[in-house]
Amino acid sequence: MSEKLTLHDVRWSKFKVKDVFEVTNSKPYHKENLEVSVRGIPYITRTSLNNGLDEIVKEEDYFGINKGNAITLGAENADFFYQEKDYITGNKMYRISNKYVNKQIGLFLVQVFRESIKNSGFGYGKGLTGTRFKERIIMLPVDNNGYPHWQFMENYIKQEQKDIAHKIISYYEQKMIKTGFDLMGLDDVEWKDFKISDLFETFKGTNGVQTPTGSYISRDELIDSNIPRITARETNNGIDGYYHSTNKNFRVFKNFISVSFMGSAFYHSYEASLDMKVHALIPKNFDLTENIALFIIQSLKNNTKLFSYGNQLSSTDLPHQKILLPIDSNGNLHLEYIDTFIRKIKLENIEKALQYIYIYKLAIKVEQEISSLTEKQWKDFKIEDLFEIRDGYYNKKPPLFETDGKIPFLGATAFNNGLTEFYSKETIETWDKVGDKTNKGIEKRLFEGNCLTIVNNGSVGHVYYQESKFTCSHDMTPVYLKNNTLNRHTGLFLVRCLMRSGETYSYARKWRPKRIRKSKIYLPIDNNGNPDYLYMQKYMQIQEIKNLYKVLNYYYSLIE
Repeated sequence: MSEKLTLHDVRWSKFKVKDVFEVTNSKPYHKENLEVSVRGIPYITRTSLNNGLDEIVKEEDYFGINKGNAITLGAENADFFYQEKDYITGNKMYRISNKYVNKQIGLFLVQVFRESIKNSGFGYGKGLTGTRFKERIIMLPVDNNGYPHWQFMENYIKQEQKDIAHKIISYYEQKMIKTGFDLMGLDDVEWKDFKISDLFETFKGTNGVQTPTGSYISRDELIDSNIPRITARETNNGIDGYYHSTNKNFRVFKNFISVSFMGSAFYHSYEASLDMKVHALIPKNFDLTENIALFIIQSLKNNTKLFSYGNQLSSTDLPHQKILLPIDSNGNLHLEYIDTFIRKIKLENIEKALQYIYIYKLAIKVEQEISSLTEKQWKDFKIEDLFEIRDGYYNKKPPLFETDGKIPFLGATAFNNGLTEFYSKETIETWDKVGDKTNKGIEKRLFEGNCLTIVNNGSVGHVYYQESKFTCSHDMTPVYLKNNTLNRHTGLFLVRCLMRSGETYSYARKWRPKRIRKSKIYLPIDNNGNPDYLYMQKYMQIQEIKNLYKVLNYYYSLIE
């Protein structure tokens, strides 16, 4: 197995930017002269969000187009992004490239460039122009001849992308499981990260806290018997044979989960012995059944994909591994929910019950049982009858003093869920809606989450679901569902319906709150003629699972 590449594996050397790269000014275009389009060309500006993307705009014949496979630099924000596709830019933007740049090398160089200007004071007030950047010194990995080691850069990023793919797979598989819970009506459950040591027996060994583990016993000392011997193999439940031994290190466990140093895991209701580097998870304060074990194993596998011969999972590493599991109202492992979930999806292949492919098949089955969008009855409702409509707040965006703000600021954009910046609570408290300092309370400037926000100016008609507390400009209209508790999936369905309602509005004919109140929204209805929010929820849960399935297939292809 090849060793993992590190940034210490190569020599690094200094280069002046202009000696390695071509840095050119990009022709600027002003946003008000561009037409926003669903399909078109990326419009890159001096923003540090969304890879520099401001809008997708209609492509015109007169555009001075920048070729993709390049890195963009914005002078005022002094930030770099790799652009794969051709693009146009706003003011004070620069293109950096050479014949070696590809996607992986471009991503590597973005980090090199950012590191090269760290703590140099560039930003608003001291823009990093193309002329200044050309003269900057950067550090690059070099080959045996002292030239930039482009192949190392590419290989390193490919390796990192694989590692990231593993983590993304783990995240989205857990997300599919949670959505699967919701789809089957098991949606009133919270989730929590547990350490293995919280749930399973450990002891203090010579190297710290560890789980019970197996031991090496030579083949000569193993006697044919009826006791399964569990090894690191990933098939046949880890069983390599059936043996007994008089060796004092021959250990037998019962009703436990075996976890090998490679990350493979199996449930054993029966007595079994363990080979070396195979660990035993013995429950502390709960009854381990097959259903509970199968669920825990899948959650555990989501966190142990990165372990291998070169990166082994030891008995001292295992107690600190975390697994995400449902909890009851007391914060304890929700065994009843887990058992119900497994029972509901038991078919011919329970061992794969929690694999993302199975969850996908479950979603398809439910989709066939509910009405399609065309089969469902629909009806117009006045928006103000269903929603409480509030005015946004800021006429002028507060100045940005921090880079670690936590409060989302929403504005008139067609991207990034309406997010344009993050601010600290102190800044929001300090600056009034017109840009003046104030001592007034913060209450009117913050909006509770679990609502929808409508862009009423700029990118008119875009609608977003907001999960968390936020602040916003007056170009954003927060709306809160009346007489029903909104959730994320219902909210995402309503987003599309509201966007359809706003299609007749534009920058020239704004969709301000007064017009929103009088507008209508077309929604699926139940047997009583009311909005069918449960249908909306199920429909979006199914769509989410189908999209997650595509995402997981893509990321699995990266690690094959």
